[in-house]
Amino acid sequence: MMESRKRPGSPAEDPTASKKRALMSATGAPVHVNGVDDTEQAEPSEDSNLELFRKEAIYRRMRHYAREHERGRRRIEQLEAARETYQASMLAIETCWNQLISEIRALVTLDDNKSSARVKLPKVTSDVPAYESALKAKSSETKSLVNAFVDRAGSHPVDTTTLQAARREAESEALRLQSECELLRAQIEDANEQMDKMRNDLESADNRVERLKRESSRAPPTQPGSVRAPDEEQPDVKPKMEPSPSPAAAPNGHIVEFDIAKIESAQVETCMAMVRERDKEIDRLKNEVYSLENGTERLKEDLVKSREACSKLDVRLQDALLLDAIDEKVKELSEQRVKEANTLRANAERELEMVYQARSQFEDGVRNSVAAQADEYKTQLDRNAEDTTRLRHQRDVAQSELAERKAALADKFASIREYRALAEARQERIDSLQSEVQRLQARIAAHAGDEDLFAFFTNEANVQTPYVEDLRKRLQDAEDKLKAQQEVLDVHAEVGTPNYDYLQAELQARQLAEELKRRLAKFEATYGQQALETAAPDVQALAQTLEEKEKALAASELLRKQEAEALNALYADVDRLSASWETMERQFRSKVYELAGMEEKLQRLTVEKCKADNKYFATMRVKDLAEMEVKSLKTTADRQAAHIALLEDNIAAWQNLPKKHEELATQFAKAKEAYEKRIKTLEERNTRFETTQHENNTAKAKAEARTKVLEGENQSLRSQSERLKVQLDGSKSQVKQLAEKLEQMKRSVASAAGAEDIQKQLDRSMSALKCSTCKQNFREQVLVKCGHTFCKGCIDSRLSTRQRKCPACNLPFAQSDVLPMFLQ
Repeated sequence: MMESRKRPGSPAEDPTASKKRALMSATGAPVHVNGVDDTEQAEPSEDSNLELFRKEAIYRRMRHYAREHERGRRRIEQLEAARETYQASMLAIETCWNQLISEIRALVTLDDNKSSARVKLPKVTSDVPAYESALKAKSSETKSLVNAFVDRAGSHPVDTTTLQAARREAESEALRLQSECELLRAQIEDANEQMDKMRNDLESADNRVERLKRESSRAPPTQPGSVRAPDEEQPDVKPKMEPSPSPAAAPNGHIVEFDIAKIESAQVETCMAMVRERDKEIDRLKNEVYSLENGTERLKEDLVKSREACSKLDVRLQDALLLDAIDEKVKELSEQRVKEANTLRANAERELEMVYQARSQFEDGVRNSVAAQADEYKTQLDRNAEDTTRLRHQRDVAQSELAERKAALADKFASIREYRALAEARQERIDSLQSEVQRLQARIAAHAGDEDLFAFFTNEANVQTPYVEDLRKRLQDAEDKLKAQQEVLDVHAEVGTPNYDYLQAELQARQLAEELKRRLAKFEATYGQQALETAAPDVQALAQTLEEKEKALAASELLRKQEAEALNALYADVDRLSASWETMERQFRSKVYELAGMEEKLQRLTVEKCKADNKYFATMRVKDLAEMEVKSLKTTADRQAAHIALLEDNIAAWQNLPKKHEELATQFAKAKEAYEKRIKTLEERNTRFETTQHENNTAKAKAEARTKVLEGENQSLRSQSERLKVQLDGSKSQVKQLAEKLEQMKRSVASAAGAEDIQKQLDRSMSALKCSTCKQNFREQVLVKCGHTFCKGCIDSRLSTRQRKCPACNLPFAQSDVLPMFLQ
């Protein structure tokens, strides 16, 4: 998905080829056009990589949950089968116990035990108090029966000292067996812890396999000359890291691009060297995993034996209650214990050999760890060199960014200058429009014949002031003066000035005189000073006509002045517009030239960007693969180091086992001597109880018959357990084969094999795990007679149709020959 969104790299293009440079200076120095650095690369977007990583993590977690679900399902089936077996065993024990008590009661008549009811053992495994109450009831009945036997044998002389010695020996033996049981339980707990650790290691290995499979499935095809083939032998030589040359300064202040091919090839060679070192460490850790798996198998066998020994010890503790009543059973029990002591001694010797082997393995592991630490120091040195190269690259990137920002600042200043020129052109346009508005206002005033309004509009100082505002201002000034004079008159009136009426009359007379003077001046200006004296009616009409013409003439004069001033203003506007036109023409030509240059620059940058993208994506793919592989190898190394530390602790604990085994051997020797003495005493007691034995011949015959039946059943169970052991060995061999195949898959994935080979290996492994008949379901059940394994559906179909023959060898089988198979 990630590669579909990227531009695929051209295989014919050399990734180390340098870009074409433009020669802009007279000396022929390689500089970049417009100060742009061609080596600049855009910041890589990590959204696609992050999304892919999240999806892969979710997929691995789902696969992990699927494996855990499958293991849990197999564990549940195993526990259900064990529960059914335990329930059947409890029912058999209960039946045998009740039959034994009924037979003994038939021989011995007891009045106090007739009323006692039988107590059945509960079938719920978690009901511990019910078990204790049932065992107490059974023990009380057994004690009463033993007391009845002792009462019947009381007429014969009994050696109490011998019985006391036997009792003390039985108690000491019971205590010793309890201590052995505690020791075996501790060993079982250790074995369970080891199994849990190995299971966790197996889960981590499965996760690594899934991760490597996903990486190999999305690995891009390698370009020629970029990475060597995995099957070629590569010398284990550390790459020589050359310092990246600093870019030289061009005459115009720009930075010359540098070739990063050397840095990329050095990083690739460094990653390949680290991969080779990690492969060696992985091989060493795989050997350790094999040894640990063998140790786990041995611990499992010891766990099974310990469980069998614990069950036997529980049976012995129950049989110790009947030791004084049944002499022959005690003798057989003593012989069995001697054999088991010899077996435990042999087991102790084998464990001692295992400890010696573990010690030798530990020494080898220490040597390997020292070598691994030396390799780790070398890797740290290589990592420091990589950090130095990375810092130099960051410095070069910062310098290129500085040059880019300087170029951007120059462009910004040029834009500011253009903005200023545009603002000046706009200001000239505004001035011309204001001049035109002033001309139009003056023309309107001239047409109206208002000289005052015409003078106001032609005044340059009143350009920004409206005419109404000017009139208001003048009216306000006149009102202020009138108000001031009125206040003066009011003051005189309040004070009681004698000439107040005179002053007020004089003021009114002056106002009237001013009005008359203004009208007289207007009249004399039109008709002359003596016009009123000689004026006739027709002359007055003519005067009125003349006055109208005079007004029209004044308006025409104002209009002429306005046109003259408008013509001068138009000339000034034409000059300004000519200058603005020339300025705009220069700007337009410069913009046309800049547009052509920008188009050429855009085309050149597009081609260079395509080349840089191809080179960048190819380099990033190789870099991402190398980084992911290095991270996975580091994680694996850390986990293996922690696991090695745990194994060292376990080995230190195993070194203390020989002393314990020696102590157990001495205890076993002492127990053997005690058993021999006890056998002699029991033989002597047997001679003394021959008369009593004659009376109980019938009961003994029945007990022997019952014992033979039980021995036959025990023998059948032992044979079945032997067959299960054989089947378990076969399953273990299959598991080992599958583990070897899994390791082959890991090696193939680590050596960058193709996805088709991995799929073939997975198909072969799945075909080995699936049923050979239906080839759909996994193998879940085994036939004890022939040892072949099939799925549950195929076996159930043959059992339901009564075609009970093995599909592989046609050997007939019964339902009791079908057992579940567990792969752990």
